[in-house]
Amino acid sequence: MAPPQIIRKGGSINGPVSIGKIHWAEPVRGTVTIKDATNAVLATMTYSGSGQEPLALTFNPPLQSSTGVHVSAPGGDLHVYLQGASSSGF
Repeated sequence: MAPPQIIRKGGSINGPVSIGKIHWAEPVRGTVTIKDATNAVLATMTYSGSGQEPLALTFNPPLQSSTGVHVSAPGGDLHVYLQGASSSGF
C-alpha cells in the first residue's frame, strides 16, 4: 500500500486533488490558508489562542481542486490529507 499523501505547512502539490481533512496541532495564533494554484482560497482555519486546539476540518464530499493546492500556516503542526491517499479514506 502506498504511504498517505500529506501536505505540511509551506508545502504544495500540483494537479487535480481532493482534500479530505485538515488537522492543525500545537497551533499558534493566526490563520491557516489553503489555496489552489490560481490563488483562490479553498479553506481557512483560525486559532485565537484560546488554549484549545481547533477541531480538524473534515470534508464530505471532499474539496476538489483541479490545479493543486498550496498550504500556509503561521506555525504549529499542520497536515492536509488528500482524499483516498490512505486506507482510512483521508
